[in-house]
Amino acid sequence: VAAGLCALCPSASAGDWDFTPNLTVEELFSDNVNLTQTDRESDFITVIRPGFSLERKGGARSHLSLDLAFDHTRYLRDKTRKDTTKTLNAEAGAEIYENVFFLDGMASISQATVANTAGESGTGVSDSGNRTELISASANPNVRHHFRNWADYRFDYVISNVRVEDESIDTTVTQRYGSTLTSGREFAFLRWTAETRTQETDHRGTDRKDERRLAQFSMQYVDRIVFQPTASIGYEQIKDNTITEPPDGLIWSVGGVFQPGPRTSVQLSHGQRYGDPNSSLEASYKIGPKTTARINYSQVLETSQSLSLTELTSPTANLSRPDTGFSLSNNAFRQSTFDAEIDAERGRDNYRIEVRWSERKTDADGSINTVQSVRASWTRDLTRKLSGTVDLTYRTTDFGPTQSRVDDFITYRASLDYRLQS
Repeated sequence: VAAGLCALCPSASAGDWDFTPNLTVEELFSDNVNLTQTDRESDFITVIRPGFSLERKGGARSHLSLDLAFDHTRYLRDKTRKDTTKTLNAEAGAEIYENVFFLDGMASISQATVANTAGESGTGVSDSGNRTELISASANPNVRHHFRNWADYRFDYVISNVRVEDESIDTTVTQRYGSTLTSGREFAFLRWTAETRTQETDHRGTDRKDERRLAQFSMQYVDRIVFQPTASIGYEQIKDNTITEPPDGLIWSVGGVFQPGPRTSVQLSHGQRYGDPNSSLEASYKIGPKTTARINYSQVLETSQSLSLTELTSPTANLSRPDTGFSLSNNAFRQSTFDAEIDAERGRDNYRIEVRWSERKTDADGSINTVQSVRASWTRDLTRKLSGTVDLTYRTTDFGPTQSRVDDFITYRASLDYRLQS
């Protein structure tokens, strides 16, 4: 995967590349390494994380950013426990024909929870067999054209692959193609976008094939400084045999962008999509020079595989985070998520508080999972290379009427990170 992304960039002299090796050593203590309610055992866990980052700088027509790390996990008391996992985040792009033809690519390797009904680790370190490797990669050749100052056109073809090490989760290949026409500078007060998109997902090893088609026109009136109204209208069709009533019809939304001052930004919308009322919210408030509060709310209709592809370009998807509380699933699900967080930096200290509520409904089995969590963390830079972190997570998972089960999940963690960097 990484080699393929490097191939997107033309050959360059050594001065064009920035290679940075790094090494992190993390020491953890767990009072329940078996992740069970019975037969609890405590142990110290050492995680040695060698890796490197590679970045191509100064290239006007190509770019590359790659971070690769290997986690080698060892247990102090039980020498037979050991594991090695890897993490990759990579993105690359090249301008093949000036201002016309471009080629972009992304890839990631992460660890995800297989089943939320089994044992989980809030740190991602687990010997329970309930974590699996998830690999996502995509290639995106695209063509662009500028109609002077009137509009910008772009045609995209994206082919993506998601592979999960656990055999219960399908490997998928997704092809998506579509056109986007966006207003140019001649439209000083009214920004608009017209788009069409077709997506086909093949579940390898099965006869299942999902399809999505979308045509949409959206606009934003930008003449006003404090409040800028937004609206959209379109048509969407989804074919997926794991959805009881696949959406097929009109979609619309109305909303606006509210910016009463330089420290506040609120973007909200409400309308109809996926056959139900649909709302979204993104808000941020800069409390101080180094303190920011954020709120997000979204409603989506996805599978674990499609959410993984979203995570390539949107970290808020959070599929691979160890505290999301959801299982991997081949079935489509409707998920509503509310996130709120406060980040503060004071000298060498960084504080973060996160509150999360998420509900996932799956038509295929009638399940409704609701996850609520609170997480607080404090990180202090003890020296230039040594930092310490303390965090506490509380999460409750309600498995709904089909299981009549509620799980409480508590993780407290203290760690020291020492970074060796050339």
